[in-house]
Order: sequence, then structure tokens, then C-alpha cells
Amino acid sequence: MRRSIIVAALALAPLIARGGDLPPPPYELPTFSGTVDMAPPDAPYTPPRGVDPDRLFTAVLDCFPAPSWFRGELSAIARAGTRSAVDIGSDGALNGGSAYVGIVAKIPLYSPVEAARIREQESQRRTEIARAVAALNSAVTKRAIARRAAALYRSLESRAAQRVRYGVAETAEQVRYVEAVAEQERAASAADAEITAARLALVGMCADDRAESVDALIRAMLEKAK
Repeated sequence: MRRSIIVAALALAPLIARGGDLPPPPYELPTFSGTVDMAPPDAPYTPPRGVDPDRLFTAVLDCFPAPSWFRGELSAIARAGTRSAVDIGSDGALNGGSAYVGIVAKIPLYSPVEAARIREQESQRRTEIARAVAALNSAVTKRAIARRAAALYRSLESRAAQRVRYGVAETAEQVRYVEAVAEQERAASAADAEITAARLALVGMCADDRAESVDALIRAMLEKAK
């Protein structure tokens, strides 16, 4: 028996030396992250705190200069005449001599059309702020759900990888979980993009000297929402 083993080993020695005639090792599909860890997430899922919509809405609303109901206008006027007497024109300016150049300030006391236009602009601005705040809150929730789902799918993907390795399951089982993990990673990335878009939209509604404080407030809220 021992002699036959030695003979077989001597016969296979040239094949082993060449290496090309040996069968390749079985293919193993790597996981999406490259590691195998079947441990599920420890902590249970808890909905994210999100942002404080009322506080954020008020902060953005206050960071924009309030519109004025009295819009002063300065206009330059020039007149020429032949009279030397001083008189008062219809606009309240004093006219004297043969020529006159001056500046007149005009402030309308009440304009229904202007007041309606200002109210419409203010309503539209409030609506845009509310939509941006809602979009920010929604994106924070989407990101939390996608991250949680990705963690669960990674555990199932690792389990499937072990089953495939030992021949208990086909590779197709692991492929399904690889695709599921990739889909949740894409969803989390899309939610991050929505968060950035909403944050920039809210900051862009502020005056330059107040935008930084609002941006800091949003970032602090997002940090707590992780």
C-alpha cells in the first residue's frame, strides 16, 4: 500500500511541477464590501430624530431681510425757464431763475397693487422654505432606512457566501443579496444628495451675512440625526 502511494506520487510529480495541468481552485464570489460577517446589527432600528422643522423654518424666515412697505425713490429733475421769480412747483420744489437742477425724494404712502405683490412674494417664499425643510426631513429618514436595510442585507449576503462556499446553495443566492446591498447603498447615496440640495436651498434663501449661522444650525441638526 505504501509502495503504491509512493509510485502515484512520483507519477504526479511532473504534473505538479508543470502546474498547468492541475484544475483551478473553485471560484468564490466576493461580498459587496469584500468581507464576510454574518453578525446582524446589534441595536434595534430607531427612527432618526430628524431636524426641528419649526425652529429651522423660523431661522430661515428671519435670515432674509424683511420687505419694506415704504419704498423710497430718488429721482433727479432739471428744469429751464425764463422767469426770475421764485415759485413752488407741483412737486413741491422751489423754482427760481432761468434754470433749476435738484433731487426729489418720492415715497408712496399706500399702493394696493404693491401691497398685494409683496404679500404674494412673501407667501411664495414661505412656501419654498416649508418645502425645503420637508425635503430635508424626508431625506434624513430615507438615509436612515437605507443604511439599516443595507446592514441587514450585508449579514444575509455573508450567510449566503458561506452557504455557497460549502456547496449548500448556488451562487445565484449570494448574487441576489449582493444586488440588494448595492441597491440600498445607492438609496443612501441618493438621500445624501437630497440632504445636500435641501441644505443649500435653505442657506441660499438667506442674506450673505446670515447664511453661515443658518448653515451651522442645519449641520448641527444633521449631526444629531445620524
